Amino acid sequence: MGEKDGPSIKKAAFSPLTGTDQLIRIKTGLSHLLDVEMEMTAEVGSRTMPVRDVLGLAAGTVVRLDRPAGEPLAVLLNGRLFAHGEVVVLNDRLALRITQVEKPVKRRPEEKNG
Repeated sequence: MGEKDGPSIKKAAFSPLTGTDQLIRIKTGLSHLLDVEMEMTAEVGSRTMPVRDVLGLAAGTVVRLDRPAGEPLAVLLNGRLFAHGEVVVLNDRLALRITQVEKPVKRRPEEKNG
């Protein structure tokens, strides 16, 4: 098969991993991660809309969201639900008061190492 026929694709072949019983896990504290930044998002609500409705949006359009009025906002860290909170004003700026932190989700053993 030449280049005119497209790229040559082959299945990757790996030798078996041996000596896994001898692997030593590195135990460290979390101090080396303390300066890693995470994106925090406060989600007011969401809505799925067909393109025809999106194209009709204009200044002044009111879009109904899925969250009832007065319900706490979802607080996401890197896209994952972390907590719930409420909007407050702090020094003339919007701020977020955390009202509830979610319990950690138990991970399956295969998720813990990868």
